[in-house]
Amino acid sequence: MGVLNDPIYRPLSITFIEYREGDKLGFILAWFSMLPFIYIVSLCTLIIFRRDVQTIMYFGGFCVSEVCNYALKRFFKQARPERTRDRMGLYEVHGMPSDHAQTFFYFMTYLAIFVILKSQMPGSPHIRSIRNRVLVFTQLIVAVIVAYSRVYLHYHTVAQVVVGAFFGTALGCGWYYFVNYHFMQYASLITDHPLGKYFLIRDYSLIPRLIHFQYENEYAEAKRWRERRANYAKDQNIMLSGRGAVSNSNDNNTNSNQRRQWSEGIMSTDKSIRLYRDDDRQLIQNLVNEYLLAGSNNVLELIRRCPTECFEENLLFDYR
Repeated sequence: MGVLNDPIYRPLSITFIEYREGDKLGFILAWFSMLPFIYIVSLCTLIIFRRDVQTIMYFGGFCVSEVCNYALKRFFKQARPERTRDRMGLYEVHGMPSDHAQTFFYFMTYLAIFVILKSQMPGSPHIRSIRNRVLVFTQLIVAVIVAYSRVYLHYHTVAQVVVGAFFGTALGCGWYYFVNYHFMQYASLITDHPLGKYFLIRDYSLIPRLIHFQYENEYAEAKRWRERRANYAKDQNIMLSGRGAVSNSNDNNTNSNQRRQWSEGIMSTDKSIRLYRDDDRQLIQNLVNEYLLAGSNNVLELIRRCPTECFEENLLFDYR
């Protein structure tokens, strides 16, 4: 096959960023130019783990921004700077408005409004006010650097990044207003829908001090499981000792006191063990009585008779 017959390969222009060799500032700005994509990946990760309506709609605004940018570039049809224009096979033809500037200004505007109006970080009102101002100022500086990187690297003109920043800011304000003052009123329709429940979609918008709420509940749950694990071996030894008390007796007519002790060895040998629900308490008690009357001392066989879900859902014993 000759060279002329080889297929033509093109880079994915949206992530194809070049800088002049030896230009340290250009190298740094090239990484700043990648921030929108890093931010998008981080946002997708956050959606996967949080699955809350607010974050999903935040990402939805980015999708709207991309559609608008595509339409605006076809409307203005303004070429890119001359250096990039000479390598048009590597980049999209149109440059007005800058997609990077529009996307990142949308993200930063929406986030800045959210921080100002709904931030619930710990600290006094004065400390929160200072923290919010620092966060908003930092977001603004980063957005400006991202926009400047597109001009410095000759991917866009100043006018193209300014127009992109304007549309991104306008979309951030408008989308925040739409989501928080209109759409979130119907968030319960999503969370209560069978599909919403299947995908574990949540709405955190009405929970005050969300960070504290999540921390306190997750800390308490983790502590409870640590205590369960610590008591597990002790509780098993108590149950087996109850079985041993019966196995040492060869008399099928064991007195009621011994039977009661063995029953208690399974049902409530320690105050740290309690049955979770009344119906399961009755179920296990009936099984214990059945085995006592039969003179059986096989605790493992008794446990196998219990429903599997009693163990899988912690319905047999709750270690506190």
